[in-house]
Parts: sequence; C-alpha cells; structure tokens
Amino acid sequence: MIIETHSKAGAAGLVSTGTTGSSPGLPAVVPRRVATRTRAAIVVRPLHAEAVYPSALRARAARMADLAPVDGARPGPAWRDVEVVLGGWGMPVLDAEFLRQAPNLRAVFYAAGSVRGFMTDEAWNRGIVVSTAAAANSATTAEFCVGQIIFSLKHGWRFIRDPRAAWREAYTYHPLVPGMIGSRVGLVSLGRVAQRVAELLRPFAMEIVAWDPVQPRSTFERLGVTPVDLDTLMATSDVVSLHVPQLAETHRLVDARRLALLKPGATLVNTSRGDVIDEKALVELLRTRADLTAVLDVTDPEPPSPESPLFDLPNAVLTPHIAGSYGPECARMGALAIDECERWLQGRPLLHALTREQAALMA
Repeated sequence: MIIETHSKAGAAGLVSTGTTGSSPGLPAVVPRRVATRTRAAIVVRPLHAEAVYPSALRARAARMADLAPVDGARPGPAWRDVEVVLGGWGMPVLDAEFLRQAPNLRAVFYAAGSVRGFMTDEAWNRGIVVSTAAAANSATTAEFCVGQIIFSLKHGWRFIRDPRAAWREAYTYHPLVPGMIGSRVGLVSLGRVAQRVAELLRPFAMEIVAWDPVQPRSTFERLGVTPVDLDTLMATSDVVSLHVPQLAETHRLVDARRLALLKPGATLVNTSRGDVIDEKALVELLRTRADLTAVLDVTDPEPPSPESPLFDLPNAVLTPHIAGSYGPECARMGALAIDECERWLQGRPLLHALTREQAALMA
C-alpha cells in the first residue's frame, strides 16, 4: 500500500508500506491515498480576534492547515493533535500541564510582541519553535513615537494647555521651543522600536543621540545616531523617548535624580513600560516645573488608579497604551505570523524566530 503524505514543502511524497496479496495470480490491491495536513489552532483573545486575524487571514490559514476547534487558552482533547499555533494576545502559558495535553505542539507563530508571558522553560526545553510579530508591532509604535516627538519639539502639548496664552507667547517668540532644526532627540535604549524611530527621523535636520550599553557601535553608525551616556542624554535632549524593556535592571531606571536633569522645556515620552520611571518622583517634578511635559502611553500601575495625580497635572499627557498596534493595525501582525507559518511549513528559514536568550531581553 502507498500512502500519500504532504511534506513541509507542501509537495506530495509517496511512502511505501509494503504490498498486499501474496497468492500468485491474485489481482494487485489498488493503492489507497490518504492526504495528511498540519493541524493548527488560532488562539487569540476574542476581543482582538477579528482585528488580528480578519476573515481574509483566517481563510489563508485554512488553506495552509487544518484548523482545530480549540477552546482558546484552555487545554483539552482538541489540543492533542495541534502542531502549530497562530497566536495572539491571550495565549495560554505553555507550562508542563498544558504541554502534556498538547504533546504534538511544535511551533508558535505569535501575532504580538514579547513572548515572555507564555513561553516557559518546559516549552524551550521541548524545542518548540517560536516566532514573534514584534517587528510589525514595533513599526506601529515607532510611528506613534515620531508623531509625538515632532509635536513635542514644537511644544504643541504645552500650547494646548492654555490656547489664549499660547497665542501671546507664540507671537512674542518663546525661547524654550526647540523646533525641528538643530534640536536633539535622545533615545533611551536602541532596540527595534528606537531603531525604527531613528530611521523615520533621519530626513529631519535634528540630532539623534542614544544610550544603549548592549548595542554594538555598528548599530549606532548604521543609523547615524551618536552614543552618549544616560545622564548626558537626559540633561541635553529636547525630547527624551524611552524604549527600554521591562527587566530587573531597568526598574526605576529613570529615577528622581535623572528626572531632575531634564533641560528647561524638555518633553519626556514613554511608550515602553511604566515602571521604567519613578512615577512618584515624576509627579513631584511636574508639579514644580511647568516648563516640562511628560507624554505617557504607559503607566505604573496600568491603568492608573482613578485617584492618580497624573490625571490632574496639566503638563502630563496620558494616552491609553495605544502606541502599539490598535484596531485594524493589528492585522499587520496577523499577516506576519501567517507568513512565518508558511515559511515553516515549506521548510524555509524563519525571519522572526527567537531564541531563549533573545526572548529574555524582550519587554
């Protein structure tokens, strides 16, 4: 009998399992062909499911693999045959108990950023391949940051606070407004998002500096970014944009001492993680220095408590963690995850796979 199987390249292969009918003169048994396809599951929080994997992407996934009717993040019998997960926000934690119920799981293509929330030592030790759409999400975050940086260099947020005074100040010239020419933007950490920010800011006549003790000198040179120490960056930048991951080493990295270094009229933009800043110290600084502005897309805790003084400070601008992919933008991450899955099924190298060490440095 010959069974037809599908290789990771999607091409049919013939596997002989021997012959049947040993008596002379008996007609040969007609070979039976059985098609096998990879079993996959789409796992994403219902709130975001249609945004991350809209119908066109789900149809594309169904053409690549058989989709298992798993119940979201809950383990159960439907997981037994699943080899591939097309994931998103709401991924189950791949701990020992879950993996016992998903013994055939081989790869996760995650349509979001950091995988630290669900990858465990058990998953890494089992050799599960994991790929992330952080590149797609980073692009969206970088675009948001660039908009905030450009607006902040014109002191847009400060002028909005008091439009009547703004007209008076603008027409008598305000020396604290740095503008776009010759101003300095400081990037705290030069990871994926910050690198894209630097690329998008390249056409403008401003100086880009960055602090990152991990990145090689070649990264700075490729981007045309000047390396500086963190204190110098805080003290000399017209806009400081934070891009550090959430690690033990970065907890309260921007503390009271470093916040006090901010130059007159500076703007602090945070789209990384809230606990990178000593929030209590920031509140006190904003209360005493009306010339400063903080643009915070992330806070600690998140969301802020209803009593948080950040809501009442005129020089604090809060957005509800929207810098990353939001609404229809999320489909860019779903498409990247499906692209990666297709490469894996075809035996081609992945473009966004992670090692355990790389994952540990993510936000």
